[in-house]
Amino acid sequence: TVLYAPTWREDSELESQVTALTRVREIIEEAGFKPIIRAHHYVESAAMAVDPELNFVPRRIPTNDLLAKVDILITDFSSVFFDFAITRRPIFFYTPDWDQYADKRGLYFSKDELPGPVCSSIEELKSALKEPHVDEDSRSTFLSKFAPFDDGFSTKRVTNAFFGLDIQPTSCGGETLAPSHAENKGIMIRQAFIPNGMTSSFINLVSNLTKRGVPVTILTDGRAVQDEPGRQTTLARVPSEARVVGRIGMLPKSMLEYHASLASARIEGMPSLTLSHVLDEMFAFEALRVLPVSGFASVIEFDGYSEFMARLVLAIGSRSDSSAIYLHNDILDEIRLRMPELKGVVANLPRFDRVVAVSAGSSMVNAEKLSDEFGISTVNFTYARNCILPDQIRADSQVPLAENILRFIQGGELTFVQVGRISPEKNHLFSLEVLAGIRQKGIDARLIVVGDGPLRSAVESRVESLGLADQVNLVGWVDNPYPYIAHADAMLLPSHHEGQPMVILEAQTLGTPVVGSKISSLEAMGNDGPQFIVDLDVDSWVDCLLGIQSAEESRMPAFSADRYVESAIDEFEAAIGVKI
Repeated sequence: TVLYAPTWREDSELESQVTALTRVREIIEEAGFKPIIRAHHYVESAAMAVDPELNFVPRRIPTNDLLAKVDILITDFSSVFFDFAITRRPIFFYTPDWDQYADKRGLYFSKDELPGPVCSSIEELKSALKEPHVDEDSRSTFLSKFAPFDDGFSTKRVTNAFFGLDIQPTSCGGETLAPSHAENKGIMIRQAFIPNGMTSSFINLVSNLTKRGVPVTILTDGRAVQDEPGRQTTLARVPSEARVVGRIGMLPKSMLEYHASLASARIEGMPSLTLSHVLDEMFAFEALRVLPVSGFASVIEFDGYSEFMARLVLAIGSRSDSSAIYLHNDILDEIRLRMPELKGVVANLPRFDRVVAVSAGSSMVNAEKLSDEFGISTVNFTYARNCILPDQIRADSQVPLAENILRFIQGGELTFVQVGRISPEKNHLFSLEVLAGIRQKGIDARLIVVGDGPLRSAVESRVESLGLADQVNLVGWVDNPYPYIAHADAMLLPSHHEGQPMVILEAQTLGTPVVGSKISSLEAMGNDGPQFIVDLDVDSWVDCLLGIQSAEESRMPAFSADRYVESAIDEFEAAIGVKI
């Protein structure tokens, strides 16, 4: 097979470019070869109108895939010869307009620097095709200059270097890899680095794993981390022992895969077997592009909020020992309240080896609700509680607060803190009503709101309308929330829905009591959950918080953060099926 791939000439008539295509095709056929052509799409369209028999390569076939199947390349000034040169197969340069092109566009190389014969006429090309061959010395010189490491093993060398595996030199000057199946690549975790409680639990997990010597590779969105300072801050918190891979670029799709993606987006639930096969092939290719290695003990989709990433992790997991996906909240509630697109994630849950909730109760709630609503199998549902970093929490809590914050706290009789994103599910407006109720009782209570979000302006407006400007301090996002928690008489968590909030465990570590709403996920936390669980009724919360003021036992020295971490790691081992 001979591929003719000329470059586009914007200063040449389409008719003359089409004529060149047909003439070269004839020469190839006369030499006894099968001709295939890839040209600029303008030229191809014009040529098909003149000669429908021209054998153009379909656009759905990537050029790199095509070059691997071609025996001979005929080109001109196109850079395609760089890619083809590493095959060490014959290349002919058909350049009857060499001088004109050089005058108008300029050239990087002289004729004798090119990795193949330069043919100035159709007769010279015809003669060259009679005995196609490669000048090995010339080709080796070219490759040593422009592609010294393109020997078929460059990706393996990069992955070996990335994973710290042994690289053995060979006598030919290249390198060979130690057998990858014998190496421990550890665990791969996909996480978005968005600054929130879920990401904090991820950082805590990775920190505990690396501290125990577990190799951890993290897959994240490289472009988003580059563009968003908040994600960069998360990246800076990742332990140095962990490896980070940033996925960049678009998902490559064939025409069939493109239309399959559109069809899948319109379908609720799992697509047909045929459509699923096309999508699986598409993500298998993407998995090789992003992380071309095998042999992880487990691959984990930690966020659990993206069907795209769930499918990508499943594709990576097909080359690993096991796969898992985390569910951090009541997923059916999430679907009904704000994220109907999570149905795509739910449809893929049975394909994972493990579906990991962050508490035993949360696992039961998700299993029951999702099974009833969507009819999926939940035999793979399990749980592992979130990890914390007790020593870091205690140390960071000792950092002095700013003087204005201390004066704010000291000016009241009680101080409460609410930590988290200011968004509908966190129910900050309810906390303001409770604070107003306490004030009506004659108690000067203060509320510190740590965090930010889309409802901040609504919270600020409600603070003004309730006359609480002197009692509420919205400090925004802070790198270290622990001094605020340590100085508070109680933490408020009046959420409409939650998973296993990290702030509860952090407050427990510091001995600060937590008052939470009576929702299934918080109740399911048992002894690890809020010390006080109360219906979302303002008077009930007022009574509870005023009771804390006189209850010395409200502080909780019985909670052992270190013992909790060991139990959480044991649960993680059991949940993903990997011994750490």
